[in-house]
Amino acid sequence: MNYRLLSALAGLLAAPLAFAAPQVLITKSNATGFTLPEYTRFETCEVFFHQVVITQRFGSSEELGFTKREVRPIRLDKGFEKVLETAATEELVKNDNFLCDAPSTTVQFRGEPEAQVLFASGGCGSPRLERQGPAARMLRELIDQYCPVTNDYGRR
Repeated sequence: MNYRLLSALAGLLAAPLAFAAPQVLITKSNATGFTLPEYTRFETCEVFFHQVVITQRFGSSEELGFTKREVRPIRLDKGFEKVLETAATEELVKNDNFLCDAPSTTVQFRGEPEAQVLFASGGCGSPRLERQGPAARMLRELIDQYCPVTNDYGRR
């Protein structure tokens, strides 16, 4: 009798976890900026503990365009949590960026209470942002393995 009760209780407690969406750890987004609709390209890479999802959009209109989605399995160990925590404490350096309508890149990572900027190319009045430190470098190297293009015009 106790075994049945414990099994039922365990099932009830585990049910919400089965339906919980996996949490994105790092997201990198690239956009072409202002261009003709048929030359527009968007790319997003999302790193989870057990997979990377790469989504590429070719063209911007439904008349001429398509989306490609690829899922690659990976496995990150629990040491990754410490890297995320450490990166959140590293310095975020801001530089002026006077470009507008140029290709852009934004990289964010999971932080508490909200996502943290790892890199942003900036433009149109937004500064170039880059988090600097060994943990930030590790996160950038990981995401760049799956989405190697980084639009960066403000590097000094």
